[in-house]
Amino acid sequence: MLKQEIHKIECVQRCFTKKLHGLHKMTYSDKLISLGIESLYCRRVKADLLLMCYNILTNRVCLASSDFFTLSVTTYTRGNSMKLSKTQCITARDGHAFHKRVINIWNALPECVVSANSISSFKCKLRSLFFSIP
Repeated sequence: MLKQEIHKIECVQRCFTKKLHGLHKMTYSDKLISLGIESLYCRRVKADLLLMCYNILTNRVCLASSDFFTLSVTTYTRGNSMKLSKTQCITARDGHAFHKRVINIWNALPECVVSANSISSFKCKLRSLFFSIP
C-alpha cells in the first residue's frame, strides 16, 4: 500500500471520528482510545508485519525464515532474544519490502511477546502494545 493511500484511508477515519457527538474537542489519539479502535498504521503493523513475521520465524508457514531474515548472532542483546540482523538495501524499493520494514519493529518488541508459545498468546500480548505513527 502506498503512503498516499494509507494517508487517505487514515483521513477518512479522522473525519469520521470528528463527526461523533461529544468527541469533537478531543485529540485524534484520545478519540481512538475512547472508541477502542486503533489507527490504520497500528493495525497494519500488528496484523501484517508482526503476525506474519512471527509465523515465519516460528515455522508456522511454508516459508523458510532464512529466505527473509537472519537472526542476530550477538550474545548480548537488549530487548528480545530473537533479534534480526539488518542487511543493506540496494534500492529504495528494497527498503519498503516486508522483510526490511519489519526488522526495527520486531527488534523493539519485549522478550515476553517474542517468546510467546502460540499465535493466540502472541496476539494477546501484542494487543497490549501501542505503536505510534512514525
